Amino acid sequence: MWFVRKRHSAETEAAIFAAFPAFLGDGVRAVLDFLKVAPHEPHVDAAYRAVVCGQDVVLPCRVYFPAVRPENAGSLTDRQRAILSALMSRHHDGHQRELWARVLCSHPAEWSVPFIAFLLGDYVIQVLRAVDESLTSGWTELFDSFIAENGIERRPLNHRILNYWTLYYRYHGPNIRKLTDYPGYAVAKRLGLWDNHTAPKLLRKAMRKQSDRA
Repeated sequence: MWFVRKRHSAETEAAIFAAFPAFLGDGVRAVLDFLKVAPHEPHVDAAYRAVVCGQDVVLPCRVYFPAVRPENAGSLTDRQRAILSALMSRHHDGHQRELWARVLCSHPAEWSVPFIAFLLGDYVIQVLRAVDESLTSGWTELFDSFIAENGIERRPLNHRILNYWTLYYRYHGPNIRKLTDYPGYAVAKRLGLWDNHTAPKLLRKAMRKQSDRA
């Protein structure tokens, strides 16, 4: 007989709580109680690490909870909805990431800054456009403070942005020939996440790899 697990595993809960500072614990608990059990454990990578409100957090690369639409989350408070949107912005389904990225952009907060930052390294251009179109002015000050107080590792993020642009979009798909037209770059530049010293070196390296494959 097959048994359907009705509760999140200890591994899932540990990974999700680790993505948020401790003061959000009650909200995270409410969101986990709201979400149905995922068929797979979250994919976690230490590279998605940041310091938020003086605490180390590690964002999941991907989560696998069943899909949720914003209109079905009416039972949650505004803060719980913000936590849900942050969590679902790491979803394995690009449509879910796009949908919840728009919701997340309407909830500017210090703790959610890394979720926005890591979204800019997404390879799905619709996700990037969702952030570009939905980000409010309140985020700029949050990013300025976050970078000044905690710093953020720009090189890996810049590398992902450049790599996905050169591989998927410079000559394919929407055919975005100019990096300045690529939404991942545009938002990173606007929020102070673009390293003007390191990024040109990464771009030259990416272009050499592209040339070698041609």
